[in-house]
Amino acid sequence: MVLHQHAVLQDAERIHALMDILNKNRKAGVIPEELRRVIEEYSDVFAVPDKELTQTNLVTHDIDVGGHLPIRQKTRPVPYGIRAEVDTMLRDLKERIVIEDSQSPWASPIVLVAKKDGTTRLCVDYREVNKVTKKDSYPLPPIDITLQNLQGKRWFTSLDLASGYWQVPLTERAKEISAFTTTSGQFQFRVLLFGLTTAPAKFQRLMDKVLGDVIGPEVSVYIDDILIATDSISRHVDVLGKVLLAFRHAKLKVKPQKCRIMEPSLEFLGHVVDADGVRADPEKVSRIKNYARPQNVAQLRTFLGMAGYYRKFVLRFVQIAKPLYELTSSRNLFNWSEEHSMAFEALKKALTETPVLAQPNLEKARDGSRPFAIYTDASTAGIGAVLAQEGDDGLLHPLFFTSDWSREKLPRNRSGSAGIDIQSKKVPLLYLRDSYNSGD
Repeated sequence: MVLHQHAVLQDAERIHALMDILNKNRKAGVIPEELRRVIEEYSDVFAVPDKELTQTNLVTHDIDVGGHLPIRQKTRPVPYGIRAEVDTMLRDLKERIVIEDSQSPWASPIVLVAKKDGTTRLCVDYREVNKVTKKDSYPLPPIDITLQNLQGKRWFTSLDLASGYWQVPLTERAKEISAFTTTSGQFQFRVLLFGLTTAPAKFQRLMDKVLGDVIGPEVSVYIDDILIATDSISRHVDVLGKVLLAFRHAKLKVKPQKCRIMEPSLEFLGHVVDADGVRADPEKVSRIKNYARPQNVAQLRTFLGMAGYYRKFVLRFVQIAKPLYELTSSRNLFNWSEEHSMAFEALKKALTETPVLAQPNLEKARDGSRPFAIYTDASTAGIGAVLAQEGDDGLLHPLFFTSDWSREKLPRNRSGSAGIDIQSKKVPLLYLRDSYNSGD
């Protein structure tokens, strides 16, 4: 009887800690009672202490290298000043049953990455292993397509699995191939890990299997990030319960510290979503705005990658960035000029003035009450298009911007602009269709 009371007390304390975490995350105030009941019912799905991880019994991950002989790479030295920190990380991973001692003929080196808080992240360089690994072509959902399912939604929840990859066990063969060495010895992973070429596809396949019955207009999944979007509180409670039940059956744990439960607005995959539509995450845009002038091609490519993620928000993105893209070509020397400075600053400015992209109302587009409007532009410098639709306020709202260099040779008139009778209409329209449908 005493043991039973102790267990109940522990469970009550755990639920209290869980609700405290979720309420602190929530910007819309305390979680309402009907939602609280669902969370309490499925509290076992949340990893309240981060070490409450389990492994799913639905899949194991294998590394298929065919008949390739083991690859043994040289151990990279660990700087003396951080050896104690690395050893502490290794001990922690062993205690959490993430890694174990190894006697494998395979050996990959570690990579130590300095984090913003001054600590070190331990990674493994699997590039040589990935070269001989049979690839997995299972697709990841295009992020833009995922964000096109939110029309009419008013309540949003984002869930993040707790060290999601670590919840997938490795096969015995994969454990050996995952082996890595440090100055402290040789170890191998027991669970799926970042750096393996087939890891994202494997995890997406798992999530699609686990949530297959609920994925659709109200539930979206991108690897280990889950978005629930509904038009009412009652519907939200119902859908959240179904998602948590699916995780329970799959023995998957959610990280409460990274969850936002039933908010009118939240961040998801670098975007802010709410009832009005989708906008670029201000925090991510701020990083782009404060990015220092690139000193080499690698830094410029990093900047263009960050900026390009939000190209759908910017009219004529490619035309603005064209001088910068040309500078990344291996045929050109990296000679930064005034032209590049102007393009660099113009792109930053355009990204800080991005509009809210409305959600397409497909039903009203089909019945003709609110047809889509398409505006196109083409010249020898590039092509561009805007997809728009009338909103409840009677005004046209942009849904999507796209642009690219001209891939077809357009005729020039005397003023130097492209002919607009057919080609300037056709080419941007085709590109808009392909871009919007693919999420590019």
